[in-house]
Amino acid sequence: MQILPYVFYLFPITSFVLGIIIYATIKKRYLAPLIIFTIFFAAQLIFFNYTFFQMVCIYTFLAFSGSFTAEIVMKKYDPGKRLKKVLGIVMAGGVLALCAVMLLSKPYQSWVMEHKVKAHLKEMAYDESEIESIDTTYEHKRNTNRTKPVIAEVVFTNDPDHTYRYIELRQKNEIKQMCEYKSGNVMKSEYTEERPHMIKNCY
Repeated sequence: MQILPYVFYLFPITSFVLGIIIYATIKKRYLAPLIIFTIFFAAQLIFFNYTFFQMVCIYTFLAFSGSFTAEIVMKKYDPGKRLKKVLGIVMAGGVLALCAVMLLSKPYQSWVMEHKVKAHLKEMAYDESEIESIDTTYEHKRNTNRTKPVIAEVVFTNDPDHTYRYIELRQKNEIKQMCEYKSGNVMKSEYTEERPHMIKNCY
C-alpha cells in the first residue's frame, strides 16, 4: 500500500468534505480547519518529517474552503433537521475512516515496528548509543500467516558494515532477528563470528 495516493488524493478530498459536513452540522467555520490541522500536524510529528507541513497547510485550507462553501450554500438553502442528522452521521463516519486509514497505513506500521524493535533490543541489554540506525521496509512476501510484512533493518555502531534484519511473528507478536543480513548490497544468511550481533536461534 503506497502512501502517496492518500497524501495527494484521499486526505485532500477528506479535508474538503469534512469542512462541508462539520459546518453543515455545527455551523462553526473555523472548527473543521482546526480539527484537520490538529490531526495532520500530529501525523507529521509521528509519521512524517517537517516537509509534510506544507501538506498540513493545504489540508487546513481545503477544510476552510469546504466550510466556506457550506456556509454560502446554507445561507441560500436552509437544510432541515433530518439532513443535518444525516450529515452528522456522515461526519462521524468520515473521521473514523480517516483514523482507520492512518492506522493501517505504512508510516504507522513502520513507526510501530521501529519502536517494537527498539524495545526488543533494550530487552537484549543494548544501549541506544550502540544502535546507529533503524530503518523499516515493507515486504509483501513477508505478509503471511506467520509473519508481518514490515522488516526493521538495524545497523549497530560497532558493526557498520552489516545490516541486521528483524521481523515480527504474527501470532506471538514477537520480534525475532532474521538469519539473513546485508553485507553491502549482498544478502547472506550464514552464521559467522564476523557478525558480533548475530544470534544462533535466528528466524
